Amino acid sequence: MLKQKHTAILYILLAALFFSGMTAFVHLSGDLPTGQKALFRNLPALFIAAFTLWRKGISAERGAREPAAHVLAVPVWYHGPFM
Repeated sequence: MLKQKHTAILYILLAALFFSGMTAFVHLSGDLPTGQKALFRNLPALFIAAFTLWRKGISAERGAREPAAHVLAVPVWYHGPFM
C-alpha cells in the first residue's frame, strides 16, 4: 500500500514537471500560430499513447467498440485548429 502511494506521488510530481516544462517551451516559442503550438504540444502525447498501445498489443483494427480504435482515430477527425 505504501509503495503504491509513493508511485502515485511520483507520477503526480512528474506530470507537474512536464506540464510546467511544456508551458515554458510554449512561451519561449514566440510568435507562432496557435495551430502549430497545439500540434507540437500534443504530438509527443500522441507518440507516447501510440507506443503504449502498441506495446500492450492493442491495435486500431479491433473495431468500433474497442477504446483503442477511438484513441487512434482522434487525430483523423480532430482538425479544428487547422481550419
